[in-house]
Amino acid sequence: MVPQVLTSIQVMFAPHERGKAMATFSALAGLAAVVGPIMGSLLTETAGWRWVFLVNVPVGVLALAAALRFVPESRAAHANRVDFRGVAVLSAGLLALLYPLVVGHELAGRQHTHAPAEIFRPAFLVVLAVMAVLLLVAVATTVIPADAHEHACPGCGPLTPRHLDRKRRRYPSATAR
Repeated sequence: MVPQVLTSIQVMFAPHERGKAMATFSALAGLAAVVGPIMGSLLTETAGWRWVFLVNVPVGVLALAAALRFVPESRAAHANRVDFRGVAVLSAGLLALLYPLVVGHELAGRQHTHAPAEIFRPAFLVVLAVMAVLLLVAVATTVIPADAHEHACPGCGPLTPRHLDRKRRRYPSATAR
């Protein structure tokens, strides 16, 4: 939720007020990082571990009431639609990547092995092939020109403006040689 909060701060506050708002957010985040574990341990020791889940209900209700009261409505001039094709490709690719990593050893019949031979099993090679195809589909659907993508999915757009990719800077300290 931190990106949404930081975005809301950028939208809700004028440039000269953002420093104070960011300082307040940072101070409260630091305080929460210190107080949260202490309160959680006190709660579990005195009331039991199940209360850790129940304590979020009144906090959530108070946060919702405060948000409805104090956070102004903000809408984009042109709202983008969800690109369901992109979501499907991304979801399938993540499934093809994560599923063998999570349950691969159980499916291979070995519980605690890290043998390199696991990589060459046919099932693993099939998953790698599926990942490669999904990667190609993802690249093909995101590299096409913006007007062709708009024609294929009216109202859909990238999450970030495409011109930001062209203005990428290289920082020597961040690159390996």
